[in-house]
Amino acid sequence: MAGAVEAFADLVADSLRVLGPDHPDTLTARNNLAFWRSRPRRGRLRTTRREDE
Repeated sequence: MAGAVEAFADLVADSLRVLGPDHPDTLTARNNLAFWRSRPRRGRLRTTRREDE
């Protein structure tokens, strides 16, 4: 997962430089980066509670 974050961060930087901030591909890359950054890290305890407990 850390590899995905690094790859999308590099892609966002390149897209901004080459395509500009408002290009659809740049916006997609930024969205994908935000998605991977928001994912819980492997091994991290989730503290959500089930409704039926």
